[in-house]
Amino acid sequence: MQKEPDFYQFNTDKIERFLSKYGESTNVYIGSYDRYGEKITDFSCSEEERDYIKTIVPQSFIKDILSRVITNGLEDQVVENTAIENVKVAASALKLDGKCMIVWVFFGIMSDGEKNNDVLEKLSRKTSFPQFLNAIDVLRDIGTDRLRAQAYLVQTEEEKRKTIYSAKEMDKAISIIKGEP
Repeated sequence: MQKEPDFYQFNTDKIERFLSKYGESTNVYIGSYDRYGEKITDFSCSEEERDYIKTIVPQSFIKDILSRVITNGLEDQVVENTAIENVKVAASALKLDGKCMIVWVFFGIMSDGEKNNDVLEKLSRKTSFPQFLNAIDVLRDIGTDRLRAQAYLVQTEEEKRKTIYSAKEMDKAISIIKGEP
């Protein structure tokens, strides 16, 4: 897929801080990817936890769910099982006018599922399945509202630029009519 310029410039540091705090408060791990499937931020956790998550969910798994929500117009959000029953991975694409802008990828350990002691011991965040789904929905809603606000600002700036240009052109035309240099 050929890249095109984005009106929305991602501030990686802000996204990382936000996802870290949001992940801690909802007991899930979250990473972000752009609409081309390239990583913006890694999972919001310690390096040790991140390395362990990668043993459970290989990059090929992430690429598969990313491609489903980025390219398929029917799926904006998917939740998948992993090889470990109480571990889920989800992807939620934020779209603006049908175009994917950013994808949140969630990793969650379900406290209400079958227990797997290895996973429970090595990773600190646990949630229930309904809370996992709520975390996905809330972040999707917050992100979508933020994208819409950013799009509105860009549109407003463009209209302002056009108005200023038109006013300057009108001033030039009036000067010519009046015979002013």
